[in-house]
Amino acid sequence: MDAKKYFEDIVGEKYFSTEPAVIEAYRETLFPLQPPKPFGVILPETVDEVVRIIKLCNKLDMPLVPIAVGAPINGLTVCHENGLVVDLSRMNKIIDINPDTMVAVIEPGVTIGQMIKALEPYNLMTCYPNSTTGVSVLANMVTVRGIGQLASKYGTSDYFLQGVEAVLGSGEVLITGSGAVDNSDWHFRYCLGPDLNGLFIGSAGTMGIITKAAVKLIPIPEDTWSVALAFDKIQDAVNPIHHIGKHQMADYINGQYWYTSVITNDKYPWEITGGKKTLPQEYMEEWRKRKGLPPIWFHLALGDSKRVVEAKRKDLEAFIKQENLNVLDMSNDEWYHVRDVQIKGTISTLAPRFVSHRGGGWSSLVMMAPVKKWGTILDPVIEKGKALGFDPTYLLKVYGPYGHTSQCRFVLSYNRHDPDESQRAKEFTRQFTQYALQNGGVIHRQTLQPEVVMSSQSSFYNVLKKIKKAVDPNAVMNRGILGLDKENS
Repeated sequence: MDAKKYFEDIVGEKYFSTEPAVIEAYRETLFPLQPPKPFGVILPETVDEVVRIIKLCNKLDMPLVPIAVGAPINGLTVCHENGLVVDLSRMNKIIDINPDTMVAVIEPGVTIGQMIKALEPYNLMTCYPNSTTGVSVLANMVTVRGIGQLASKYGTSDYFLQGVEAVLGSGEVLITGSGAVDNSDWHFRYCLGPDLNGLFIGSAGTMGIITKAAVKLIPIPEDTWSVALAFDKIQDAVNPIHHIGKHQMADYINGQYWYTSVITNDKYPWEITGGKKTLPQEYMEEWRKRKGLPPIWFHLALGDSKRVVEAKRKDLEAFIKQENLNVLDMSNDEWYHVRDVQIKGTISTLAPRFVSHRGGGWSSLVMMAPVKKWGTILDPVIEKGKALGFDPTYLLKVYGPYGHTSQCRFVLSYNRHDPDESQRAKEFTRQFTQYALQNGGVIHRQTLQPEVVMSSQSSFYNVLKKIKKAVDPNAVMNRGILGLDKENS
């Protein structure tokens, strides 16, 4: 019996394929890579099927990469040569919504859109990434330790994780939190002993496959209010934004370089050229000035009861007046209002417009750094991008609850069908990684140089490799991601 027959016996012929057209569809990535061709694609529906798949991959020494639903960014779901793609999109059930314990239990294929629709009758929400409705809730919340619309209030989105059911790389099933005692009641995140949810938070699929998870729910805010502040230089934003975050004056603090910050009714220059051409920076800067767009702006939002929102609004407005900050009129801007409603748990559908504007390539390079460092660390990265012919774009998020740190996310868009541009995108990614490490930044997402990042945190890496060996002895899970290859784990 060949390997194809083994996998078909697990899920049936309909849900396993080695067809070239299917294989090619799963090789798509927005990262500057040329993924190899996997052996096949399999779509399990139950935890038992996932167990059997992982055990078979161990037997065949076949690496596998799990994927959920959404865009293949950051190089996290890159196929392996003659490996297996495990597509979890059929595992898309919302198993339970408990408005008493404020917890929902969901499978990895559940999308943001599903959650919004299912929770709306209860007037509840959870933490969603700033993304489109077709993206997996769990992939963003757990495996990439995402940054949701509530980061300034709660921190990283794994704050909302209550527990998981997961199949380790060994094929063993692990249940964490109170669900380990009674899997019908996930009211508490912890069991006696260490928090083993951490095996999966930020693991990028290297430890196992989450087949079920419990997530915290919160009420949809009764009221919201927001304001936009404009700055000529990032240095001008450092002190006021740090003060606002440190003193919990806003529940959502999101900053953007102008190029990614405003979508008007007119076409951007990149859309006029059909995404085929990089326009001179001088032209872009003149275009910005004609449109009256500030170089940098921040969106600050509040979401709570009417009484709390009104009280915090008065404090924030008083601070803005005291510091003589420039309030930006965004009343007619489409993108601003998309951001404005995210505090209530609704999601943007505009992201694909930016992803596709330069030929479909998208690299989201993320480092964590204190707000006080913005003035010295951001502009040099922009200059590195310009030197390689890319558009200078970044997004900033202040982490709560007291503005401890921030996410500095550099969005590199490029034509992934152009070999030269893809190579330059790779080089920018390499330079970004080295620059971030040299300046005290923490790399927060997958990188083309995981070994460089891991060597800078050697004691952590040494223990991580031992954990990988214990839970995935043959390194079948997402081999190579986070520097965890078969040879070094």
